[in-house]
Amino acid sequence: MPAHVAPLGVTFYDGANCGVDGGFPCDAEGDAFVAYHGSWNSDIPVGYKVVRIPFTKTEPYLPTGQIIDILYEPNTAGCVDCFRPVNAVFNKNGHLIVSADSSAETFKVTYGTQPAPIVNSH
Repeated sequence: MPAHVAPLGVTFYDGANCGVDGGFPCDAEGDAFVAYHGSWNSDIPVGYKVVRIPFTKTEPYLPTGQIIDILYEPNTAGCVDCFRPVNAVFNKNGHLIVSADSSAETFKVTYGTQPAPIVNSH
């Protein structure tokens, strides 16, 4: 993994509900999903995202070297309250659940579906 990204949470997709109702695709089964908390001592801010690291689908199950951004901070310049994920886990529906400590938020990431609108209840 790159320097200074601070990987905190790592989970492997077990293929639950793959390809159905927002579940991640079946070809992601066995891949690692990593929460990069982000740098604090780097001249150029790095991390601040959740990535997918594909693995080969046959033994010995090795990472392919590819890193795919899933959820990320779009502008890390001058980050103060940036998106800083702590963990990423899958629920039984194959949706990725991500926690971020800087904003005290939890995100549900679905695959191939439109997100529900955010409604301000205040």
